Amino acid sequence: MAHRQADLGYGRTLPRLLRAEGLAEVGAEGFFPITDPACTVLERATVEQVADRLIAAGLATREEIDEHLANLAAGRLPDLATSPLISA
Repeated sequence: MAHRQADLGYGRTLPRLLRAEGLAEVGAEGFFPITDPACTVLERATVEQVADRLIAAGLATREEIDEHLANLAAGRLPDLATSPLISA
C-alpha cells in the first residue's frame, strides 16, 4: 500500500487534521475485526486484485497465491483480520 502512495498513518492523524480545520470535541475510535466472515471475503478480493503485482515483484508465486486462495475457500484460515477502521 505504501508503494502505491497510501498514507498508512492517516487514521492516526485524522483527529489532529479535523482539529486543525477548526472542529471542536474531536474524538476517534478504532475497529479491528478479527474472524469476521467479511475478513475472508475482503482477503480473497484483495489477493485476486494484486496477485499479478505480487508475482511481478517476486513476493509470491502463482502456486502460493492459488494455495492461499484455496485455504481461504476451505476455511483453513479462520483468524483473518482486516486493517483497522478509524472513525473520527
